[in-house]
Amino acid sequence: MKKWIKIAGMLILTLSVMTQAEGYPYTTNITINIPSNQQVLVSYAYESTNNTINELFAGLPSLSEVSLWGANMAWKPYMKAGRSGWGAGGTNRLTIGTAAIIWSPAATNVYFSGSIPSAVSTAVYKVNGYTWMGYPYPADVAFTNTTIAKTAANGDKILFWSNSNWVVYSKLRTGWQSGATNLVLKNCGAFAYFAYTNSAVYEIRP
Repeated sequence: MKKWIKIAGMLILTLSVMTQAEGYPYTTNITINIPSNQQVLVSYAYESTNNTINELFAGLPSLSEVSLWGANMAWKPYMKAGRSGWGAGGTNRLTIGTAAIIWSPAATNVYFSGSIPSAVSTAVYKVNGYTWMGYPYPADVAFTNTTIAKTAANGDKILFWSNSNWVVYSKLRTGWQSGATNLVLKNCGAFAYFAYTNSAVYEIRP
């Protein structure tokens, strides 16, 4: 079994391309590069019923793994095992605003596509402890422009991976620590969020 602590090294190293149709609903086509033997953390941001592991990651090679963050505050890996595919784990769904870890034994790409959520706002849920999440729309956005940042309680933290280290920013009485204003949440990238209480925040559709 691989050491999941290695996820840090690939936290925001997702590369994506977005195309947008005229008018609403906006549709996007995202390409995420997956290097060989490295873990990539991504989020899902589409209004779709075709969001199971089987459907989203059908093109990954055998022995690839997709891991989801569970209620027990741990990553649960699901492996694609040759002809049997993803097995029973393939029916698990990626919901809007939540994260998954992708690992592949060979360099490959993952493709996401669909329409952004049609509602004016989308709920993102924080739990007591760590939540792995992403901006619930397929677009880049400054962290301090999100509802997550604006409604954060004192003591909440956001964790970003930069080069070879975790960078942690805390919400203080005077606002977010210096440097948080420069953070940009990448299209279908993800991050770690630490909160002391359970809550739901509503991000406004861009």
